[in-house]
Amino acid sequence: MRRERRWAVAAWAWFGLVLALVVGLNAYLLRILPFTSEIFLQTGLVYLGVGALIASRRPANPIGWLFLISGTFVSLPLFTLAEVLRSESGSAGSLAAWSQLVANFSIVPAVFPTLFAVLLFPSGRIPGPRWRGVVGVGVLIMAVITTAVLLAPDAASFDAAAADAIPNPVSPFHGAAAANFEAFVGRLESVFPWLILAFALACAVAPLVRYRSASATERAQIRWLPFAGSLFAVGLVLGVVIGFDHPVAGTVWWIGQLSIPVAVAVAILRHRVFDIDVIIRRSLQYGLLSAILAGIYAGSVLVVQVVLEPIVGGADSPPVVVVTTLALAALFNPLRVRVQRFIDRRFYRRKVSAERALARFAAFARDEVDLEALRQALFGTVGETLQPECMGLWLKPAPSRHPNGESR
Repeated sequence: MRRERRWAVAAWAWFGLVLALVVGLNAYLLRILPFTSEIFLQTGLVYLGVGALIASRRPANPIGWLFLISGTFVSLPLFTLAEVLRSESGSAGSLAAWSQLVANFSIVPAVFPTLFAVLLFPSGRIPGPRWRGVVGVGVLIMAVITTAVLLAPDAASFDAAAADAIPNPVSPFHGAAAANFEAFVGRLESVFPWLILAFALACAVAPLVRYRSASATERAQIRWLPFAGSLFAVGLVLGVVIGFDHPVAGTVWWIGQLSIPVAVAVAILRHRVFDIDVIIRRSLQYGLLSAILAGIYAGSVLVVQVVLEPIVGGADSPPVVVVTTLALAALFNPLRVRVQRFIDRRFYRRKVSAERALARFAAFARDEVDLEALRQALFGTVGETLQPECMGLWLKPAPSRHPNGESR
């Protein structure tokens, strides 16, 4: 218990120290530049807080510590700090060079710990011995990128915002050797993006592979991650299609980014972990319902613009708005019931079958008085709905009576 308390203190001390650095650096930078890294700050702090929570409650699980590492380097505005120091001291300044080097180095610990966390989710161990090769590939990629960052002659080569070259203070390459090293790094850049993509896909597939042989509790834990990943994918697609500056796309993208660490925390700490089935069901239900209502609204607006515009005067007129709102309100509950039935039949057929079996048993037991028939019906219903390995029924024996009528 004392050892776990020490780990908890260490995790929250890490969180407090990084939070103080984030506040201090942003307070310094806000006097010079406008605040432009809200999404990185919010995402980094959420990862940092979730990592501290998991590490304090489950110190033996490395996922919490991996989130702490990733959240630290995502939340710290290192590239913005490098830009400010570059503008103040010039590209040739040693402080600007060191800050740029640290910012470049932060790319690896900001991204790869999250990928390893997905690979190890939820138990903190790889799915099997064959996955050691995937871990080795990830470690190799990290080592190569870190080496390229530390030895690159131009410290600004990894920062698109840097216009001028910045000499790397730790690079041993100069002149012709520097040109040869940059050519070698250029050849690696044509291969490594595909290798990183393959590693990321392998990490994403790992929970699905683990799901096949997982227990019921572990399966409920794993289901949280694809749900959060689907929110992230929807936000990404919306951002690419209509732009991340759009209010809807920006909100969904923000929710998608923050849903992954939150889902991991709920799954690992097992707080209401089995509620994921209800959440997925409700998300499908109300997502499809919203799409149908949006289509009805768009269709009504189109009808007004094409057919009824000479009469009502356009789609923004008060009568049209009132009628459309009342129509959507009247259609909401019937559509919700129909959508729920469709989703239950399509995705939760076992649940629907169980409900029907219980209803049949209730109707049978209401009028049946034969104990043996009730026992057979009960066994059949339990076997159909729960599918247990074995079943047994214990009946309390009827109390025996004395000849004088007293029970004993």
